[in-house]
Amino acid sequence: MPEKWRDRMTTAPLWAIFVGSGAFFGVVIYLTGGEPRWLTGAVLAGFLVGAWMAIFVAVTRRRDQRAAGPHGIPSRVAIARSLRSGELPADQALDQPLLGLIERRRRQLRSARKFNPGFFATLGVFAVVDMVIEQNAASVLYTGLYLGLLVYLRRASVRSAACLDRLESAIRQRSAR
Repeated sequence: MPEKWRDRMTTAPLWAIFVGSGAFFGVVIYLTGGEPRWLTGAVLAGFLVGAWMAIFVAVTRRRDQRAAGPHGIPSRVAIARSLRSGELPADQALDQPLLGLIERRRRQLRSARKFNPGFFATLGVFAVVDMVIEQNAASVLYTGLYLGLLVYLRRASVRSAACLDRLESAIRQRSAR
């Protein structure tokens, strides 16, 4: 099942998110840093990123619980699959929490549509300035990366909005019967 890793991330305990993201970031910083390598700095950076990710996921989960209504999210995996795919879950009891979460995801998509273009365009401008000043070929790669991310995120937000619309319409049709 190709979606299994997404299900694991949906239900992962906060300590696993802290350890996984912190260790990954710390190792990347240590291995990509210049000489001399600074182990303490890499460990500290990994710790800070791990803590930030765990806090971010905890806040997101709490807001999702609040948006789902008074009973919260009964099946986190089934709800995440439905939001991701736009398909109805088999359990009709998940319909009310899904409607609240659909509205929350739409708000998130609207804010991402406002924020992402400016953010990645700014990073692209910085990469172009760096390319001109440093005459560095890596900056061309960064500029292409930021442009690619901008296009990808725009397409992904349109796809996500279509999935949410499809899911909401299916829920409304099922409840009308």
